[in-house]
Amino acid sequence: MLFVYMGPDLARAPLLPRWDVLVREDRPKKIVIFQIHDCNWLQVQENTVDSVHTYYLHGEFSAVNKLPHINGWEYFHRPIQSYDFAVCEWGIEKTLVYGGDKPEAEVRPPLIFPNILRILQGPVECIHFRVPIDDTHTRIIWIGLFPPGAVPPTADNSVPFEYSPNNVTADGEIDMSNFYGQDRAVWETQGAIFDRTNEMLGKSDRGIAMYRRMLAEQIERVERGEEPTVAVVRDPAKNRIIEFASHTRPWYPEGPGEVHHLLAATAKR
Repeated sequence: MLFVYMGPDLARAPLLPRWDVLVREDRPKKIVIFQIHDCNWLQVQENTVDSVHTYYLHGEFSAVNKLPHINGWEYFHRPIQSYDFAVCEWGIEKTLVYGGDKPEAEVRPPLIFPNILRILQGPVECIHFRVPIDDTHTRIIWIGLFPPGAVPPTADNSVPFEYSPNNVTADGEIDMSNFYGQDRAVWETQGAIFDRTNEMLGKSDRGIAMYRRMLAEQIERVERGEEPTVAVVRDPAKNRIIEFASHTRPWYPEGPGEVHHLLAATAKR
């Protein structure tokens, strides 16, 4: 992976953020390069602040279609009592409160501005880079920090990587039996570039509206020759490691199925 500063003045380049998943050395890592998504990158990233989609798209869809419980959808298929969003130094913080017989207050890692998802997937701490290829195609690079011993050890400064399968069924349709397929179907069926002028945003879309406002404000700052105010690191002391505490999950089944597929595939090799 290469990180490149593409700003106007090399002398003003900020530090490369040392995200915890990338720099921690106490657990093994793995990189998975997803198939190219046929849609604009913003459709992928807005999913990060659509907190309630996890109930409907992953929980309810999986329950209705009787998908295997190992997929971990039960965690998300609980009544949502409340949710909230807040601007933070890295982007947008997200909190969500579950009710029912397994109540929990979940603090999700923030949307890292502008194009990063930081999330816990079962036992794996991971980060998604949503990289625009052009206006209508997006590449996702997934990096996972696995539990000790979950993947084979590798030489120093070497991280194993692989290209993910295309995640389609025998008839060419997107495989909806896992979280990645469910998300991809929603992103791509909006069209290559979704027409947002016809939207009717609701209460649950407050995080999306907040993110769009942030994106517009930061673009305007840069166009005026000013410094971005979100996710810019200049203090070396603050950049030793940028950690996000995993949200507490006292009740959690085995974890999202895509993580188990990765673990199982690794074990077979």
